[in-house]
Amino acid sequence: MSRVFAAIDRIDSQWLTTWVLSAMVATLVLATVVSAAVSPLDERTKTTLFDLQFSGLHPWLTDRPEAGSMAGALLRRWKTAGVIDDARTAQGIDFAFPIAYGFFFLGLAAALWRAQPDYPRGARWVWGIGLGALAALLDEGENAFLWFMLARPDQDPGRIVPALATALAIGKYAVLAAVVLILVLALRRARA
Repeated sequence: MSRVFAAIDRIDSQWLTTWVLSAMVATLVLATVVSAAVSPLDERTKTTLFDLQFSGLHPWLTDRPEAGSMAGALLRRWKTAGVIDDARTAQGIDFAFPIAYGFFFLGLAAALWRAQPDYPRGARWVWGIGLGALAALLDEGENAFLWFMLARPDQDPGRIVPALATALAIGKYAVLAAVVLILVLALRRARA
């Protein structure tokens, strides 16, 4: 991993700035596009892909195992409302979203590391912002499980696939929360 960071550190400052700004724009554009693609789900069923992400919590929250999975009920609801294709479209777009924000966080980590008063020594904790790339990997795994469920809306996905998607989503959000905290600390340190 240190080779990756060393390679990123050799990037010219102008290219690094271009990288960070391009990835930030791509992240914002993709977030807007995913939001627009998922809006029919919200309008017709008052649910979103977020509900499918966390449908894996249901097996532990219910005492009725014969009722089927929450994910299966959600997929049937979307199919009945005619929005399953909209969900697939939004999920397909969501495969690109983690790539954009993963690159954004890696580039931002390199830029903030250079802005630290004790650069190039010390301040290695700034690379914690690069954990956004780990969140992106967890997000891609979650996306794969969600796609698996959306590809077979007539079949109940059971409990394992939704639970795995939920576990990855929880991990992703936990890592992103840590990244935001580290980002705030890094910005305070860079201004010092």
